[in-house]
Amino acid sequence: MIESAIRFALTIGMLSYSSYKDIKTREISDLVWIIFGIAGLVLNIYELYNGTLGWLTLLIALGFSLGLSIVTGYLGLFGGADLLAIVVIGLLNPITPTLNINIPLTPAVIFPLTVLSNSALIGASGIIIVFFYNMIHVRDETIFQGYEPISIWWRIVIFFTGLNKKIENIRGPPFDYPLEKVGESNAISLLIMPNFSDDKGALETIQKLRSMNRERLWVSYSLPFLLILGIGYISATLFGDFILSIVIWFIH
Repeated sequence: MIESAIRFALTIGMLSYSSYKDIKTREISDLVWIIFGIAGLVLNIYELYNGTLGWLTLLIALGFSLGLSIVTGYLGLFGGADLLAIVVIGLLNPITPTLNINIPLTPAVIFPLTVLSNSALIGASGIIIVFFYNMIHVRDETIFQGYEPISIWWRIVIFFTGLNKKIENIRGPPFDYPLEKVGESNAISLLIMPNFSDDKGALETIQKLRSMNRERLWVSYSLPFLLILGIGYISATLFGDFILSIVIWFIH
């Protein structure tokens, strides 16, 4: 179906460009979402007129896209560009694109929801990369010494989610955010989650830690989620819903 191919090509083009910008600067112009959002709107109107797309299908897809964006935005899970991307993906793809190369494990029930759930699963797998990074680059058993006391579980969480990097390799916001906080008498405590919305505070903390002649810092790397969203979109199109497939596999 030519409309599906057009939708797929437009979405891949949008996510390829925005992923590149996300990796380089973490900033994407709103014009990207406006242009591709209008393209999706035109395609939807055309298909509604031709009868190849139903009103109910479109409203469900858009409702889930908007609802997911509002909820995740309220919870602070994603940035503004990520939320707009989810909405535009819903506009461009109210249903799964029909391609000759589809190899679905479990077909997506609501395609935008499947894109986000696949992306979340792919993003969560990043803890494996973080774990091996720390295993390779950190061989000192004293990596948790010199901080305010924390439990073994807290240490495990930080080891799987934070990067212990040389201070000269830390770029700071919007890429690296400190998982360390300087308190009274220069006492340093470790955090599980940094404040990604406070770039100024993060930069001040890094500069203060540099002035204390620290060699390594624990930081949280802000993922280029638009790249992950692009991978999630391709996986949802070609293979279907990962989480639903896992649930069905366990049931059977």
